[in-house]
Amino acid sequence: VETLGKITGDTDISLNGSTVNGSAFGGSDGAVANITGTTNVDITAGTIKGNVYGGGNVAVVTNDSNVFVAGVKVPEIYGGGNIGSINGSTYVEINDGSEIDSVFAGCNQANVGGSTNLVINGGKVGSSYGGNNQSGAINTSIKTIINNGEISNVYGGGDNAGTSLDTYVTINGGKITSLYGGGKNAEVKNTYIEVFEKTSIPLIIGNLYGGGFKGLVSGNTYIDLNSGTINSDLNDGVVYGNLFGGGFEGDVNGDFTCIDCVQK
Repeated sequence: VETLGKITGDTDISLNGSTVNGSAFGGSDGAVANITGTTNVDITAGTIKGNVYGGGNVAVVTNDSNVFVAGVKVPEIYGGGNIGSINGSTYVEINDGSEIDSVFAGCNQANVGGSTNLVINGGKVGSSYGGNNQSGAINTSIKTIINNGEISNVYGGGDNAGTSLDTYVTINGGKITSLYGGGKNAEVKNTYIEVFEKTSIPLIIGNLYGGGFKGLVSGNTYIDLNSGTINSDLNDGVVYGNLFGGGFEGDVNGDFTCIDCVQK
């Protein structure tokens, strides 16, 4: 938005059926062009050839950042900024018709002072991350809710990012290939996964890991399947693959608890 001057107040960006050859930012570009309010990005239909950022490129957002997309094709979505941090919390919502390679509820290379929140209601997503991408920490909780859609990999934490606190992943529907409570090459504290069976088709057709993908969980892992079935066939249960309390080549320094898990 601005390069030099700061914006005192909120920013609102709304795109409907547009094609953007570059990236879309809810915040500002320059290092001193901070946003003192909340940033909002709302994109319905269209194609973004670059990435979508709820925050700024380099500038800081001193409050919250929000991203809403539906029917959009975009390589990567960030709830926060690129190098610019978010002092408040982030919220990302993905709806039907969207095609996203990767979505990060946090920033690319910056800290989030509050919580990160990711909700997927539909669309197709390659990988979803509750945390940041290349660096930066999340200073409070990380929450991911999957209500519908097709997601290849769900990570509760970030990707090669800084250390974050607890992750919470709730699965209400959709089709997921693999689910990790922790991050990908990124450390988190404790992980909590809750899966609700609402259809006759397994929600997770691959493996379910309480820990991360080559990422450390310094505390405990918890999985609650609400009496859902593990190693079910494709017409019954919630997990078609295997359930692991730990991670994939990732350590868990604490305990694993599985609540209401039924082995078929």
